[in-house]
Amino acid sequence: MTTEINRRKFLELSLAGSSALALASLLPAGCARYPAPPTDLKVLSAKEYQVLRTIADRMIPRGGAFPAGAEDANVAKLLDSFFAGDVESNKKQLKMALALFEHGPLFFNFKFSRFTGLPPQEQDEYMEGWAKSRLGFRRTIYMVLKKGIFMTFYSQPVSWSAIGYDGPWVK
Repeated sequence: MTTEINRRKFLELSLAGSSALALASLLPAGCARYPAPPTDLKVLSAKEYQVLRTIADRMIPRGGAFPAGAEDANVAKLLDSFFAGDVESNKKQLKMALALFEHGPLFFNFKFSRFTGLPPQEQDEYMEGWAKSRLGFRRTIYMVLKKGIFMTFYSQPVSWSAIGYDGPWVK
C-alpha cells in the first residue's frame, strides 16, 4: 500500500515532528534516578546513556537469539564514543531523540511513566509503537537507533559466534 504525500501533508508532518523534538528538548531531567554510567562518557549524560542502554538491551537481550546481548557488547558506551567524533548538530539531534523517546509514553501512550520506568513487556510494546507509527519522525528515530545499535553489536566479537563468523582472517 502506497500513500501519496503532497506538499501540505509533508509540511504538516514536518511541523509535528519538529514540534515534538522541540518539546522533548525542553523537558526537565525530573527526579528520576538513573544508574551511574561509565565515568568516561564523551557525549551522553547519565540519563541519555541509560535510555540508549535500555533500548539496546530490549532490542538485543542477553540469552535471546544470541548468547550475548547488547549489554555484553557494551553497545551504549561504544555508540557514545562513536558520536564523540561526530558534528555537533548530530549530537544534539541524538540527545533530543533520546529525550523524546524517554518521555514519549506520556505524549504517545498517555502513561505517567518514562520509557525506562516501564515494565519490560510494556517497553517492547512501546518500541513497537515507534516502529509502526503513522508519524514519520517516530519511525525515523526508531530506525536510526535500531541501525546504530545493531551495527555496533555486530562489530563486536561477542556476536560473531552466533552468526557463524570466525573473525577476520588477517589480524
